[in-house]
Amino acid sequence: MERNLLLKISDLSSGYGEMGILRNVSFDLREGDITLLLGTNGSGKTTLLKTIAGLLKATSGKIIFDGKDITGIPIAERRRLGIIFASEDTYFPTLNVKENLVMSLGKNHENYEEKMKEIFQYFPELREMAKSKASSLSGGQRKMLIMARAIASEGKLIVIDEPSSGLSPLFVEKIITLLERLKNMKQTILLAEQNVEFVSLAAEVGILDEGRIAFFGSKDNALQNDVIRKTYFSI
Repeated sequence: MERNLLLKISDLSSGYGEMGILRNVSFDLREGDITLLLGTNGSGKTTLLKTIAGLLKATSGKIIFDGKDITGIPIAERRRLGIIFASEDTYFPTLNVKENLVMSLGKNHENYEEKMKEIFQYFPELREMAKSKASSLSGGQRKMLIMARAIASEGKLIVIDEPSSGLSPLFVEKIITLLERLKNMKQTILLAEQNVEFVSLAAEVGILDEGRIAFFGSKDNALQNDVIRKTYFSI
């Protein structure tokens, strides 16, 4: 069955001030997929995610989300439409873990207690630290809080920037297991990573090189491409 097109990026360019980073990037995302963006530091992954989320303005091109042109609208409106951005600093360090999650849920959430139980089932460590300030958490625990906040927000599209960065192999495995659950729930995710272990999760893979799309296609096609396998997957 054909899945609905959720996000369409057309000839998108953006950057910081006069410094252009992204150059004419185009690709589509369909509902229920995990799409993995691979690339080295400086390839433009974070710039692309921030432009989609609304933290950076596009200098040209279009972003169509759920049939709506969102290229010029602010981040708060994009969030209301269902785009949730998860990165290293998308949490409140002075609030405790439970308060951070409440901020994501919204106090008028219909199934507040039920949703909190569900989140803590995914993240039992966070349940034990519910009253701890976010600033006191370890790097791995903060990443879990950031992921938990993104899930609690119930967005149509979760945009995640390098969740494995700085984590031990144990915590990376926990993040992969969580993303597997979200994949089974048909959550649409755009994930930027350098760690090729995340390829197993993806329906489609995009490779950014110096701000341009060097490849975008199915995971199977990526793995069957000798140049991509040797250059990006080291296999």
